[in-house]
Amino acid sequence: MPIDLSKVTREELMTIHNEVLRNIALQTKEDLAKNINAAGHDSHGSNHSNNKIVDLPGQISEILRR
Repeated sequence: MPIDLSKVTREELMTIHNEVLRNIALQTKEDLAKNINAAGHDSHGSNHSNNKIVDLPGQISEILRR
């Protein structure tokens, strides 16, 4: 259904424009939150966070001493 904007001022158009953008942003934020919650645990990311810097030469020396 077309909307007649012929008598709308520039300020009114900007208000409508900004409200539409605000509504899109809110909906996107809600959708992202739902998708993040639905995704659950990310084991790949968790594995990276569990990686530790290790002293590899020290560990090899320790094994060779046994």
